[in-house]
Amino acid sequence: MACLLGHKWDGCKCSKCGKTRDKLHDWDLCKGKCKRCGKIQPEQHDWQGCKCSKCGKENHHWVEGKCSLCNKEKEKSCSVCGITNTDFDNHYKAQAARGVVIISRDKLVKCDHCNYVICTVCLNKAGGDGWGYPNCPSCKSEPSYNAV
Repeated sequence: MACLLGHKWDGCKCSKCGKTRDKLHDWDLCKGKCKRCGKIQPEQHDWQGCKCSKCGKENHHWVEGKCSLCNKEKEKSCSVCGITNTDFDNHYKAQAARGVVIISRDKLVKCDHCNYVICTVCLNKAGGDGWGYPNCPSCKSEPSYNAV
């Protein structure tokens, strides 16, 4: 009833009744979302090399583990679950901030024979109930791992 004589448009949304129209949106281009009505569109970043000059989001072009634009090395991740050493570090920092005493740290390791990368959590799960690390899940060689 408030808009019987016409809407009071603030861009795409009526400030009286909340009705929306598909014009005059207030786009947050990097998020691809209208700030007023929440309508979604594809993100539109202003890429300067690998980084958006507006929001700072990064978009690297990985070729064999290295960005072809900025030469940054891609962080290695577990071949099973995808976790990275940065993920582990953030987890342990959060635990320490809560006062949790950490006596053992999980990490990424690499098979010395085939360079397969796996985290110690997944490696221990692959080993069942035995002691020590199991054979490499990829090349099946005797356990020989180094930290990544």
